[in-house]
Amino acid sequence: MIEQNGIEIDEKKVNNLLTWLIRMEAENVKTDARDDVKIRGDIEKKIKEVVECY
Repeated sequence: MIEQNGIEIDEKKVNNLLTWLIRMEAENVKTDARDDVKIRGDIEKKIKEVVECY
């Protein structure tokens, strides 16, 4: 873990989130299945899930 501005950051969780985000965006570029609002909601939901589990 690293600390920034007094907040502990789990690098593994950050990397997992980034990997998930990149894959989701790449899939959406190919399929164009989600609009911006849906993607934003999915990202917010995923971040909340990760933070609540922390």
